[in-house]
Amino acid sequence: MSIIDNILSGTRNILLLQYKVDQLTADYAKLEARQDSLTERVIRLEVIISEAQRAATRAPALPPPNA
Repeated sequence: MSIIDNILSGTRNILLLQYKVDQLTADYAKLEARQDSLTERVIRLEVIISEAQRAATRAPALPPPNA
């Protein structure tokens, strides 16, 4: 293999690695956005659960069932 072939092969490998890095960076950004969305949903669910628990403690107790 000549020096030029080695340089071309190295350049090709660098370009392929850069392409893979770009793909991984894009995938990471998508996952980060999904995580943010899920975090927001969890927070909303925690608020709903908290409100439901507060409402349950303020509601009058049900009478015991007739046996």
